[in-house]
Parts: sequence; structure tokens; C-alpha cells
Amino acid sequence: MNQPYKSKEVKKERMKCIESFESEKRFCIEGNTYIAEHSESNVAFIFENGAMNFTPELWEKVKVAWKSVLKEE
Repeated sequence: MNQPYKSKEVKKERMKCIESFESEKRFCIEGNTYIAEHSESNVAFIFENGAMNFTPELWEKVKVAWKSVLKEE
């Protein structure tokens, strides 16, 4: 008997843009909140006009590098 499909819960991290910036033609606007969606092997950071994908390890490094423009809510 087949088991019903159970989707894995996606962790969502809220990040507030404290200074507008652009990275690889994706925009983060000061004062707006953006979501980083975590899966088992990927973090998708959803910008104003698209997303960037990172490994979980790289995402932690990106947060440190961008700490002057992004903060966790």
C-alpha cells in the first residue's frame, strides 16, 4: 500500500534590508523584508526581482558578508 506523500516543511528565514543594494542584477530595497527558504541542500534567497541559490554553508558566509546591509528579523 502506498503511503501518502508528505512534503517536507521548508524553513523560512526573514531578512530585513537595512541598506539598498544590488547583487548579480537582483535588488534588495532598504526597509523591505525578504525571505530565505531553506531546504535540505539549498537556500533560496528571494530578492525583489528574482532569487539566488546557495548551499546552506555558503548562505551562512553570505549573511556575514552582507551584515552591513541585511539583518535577521
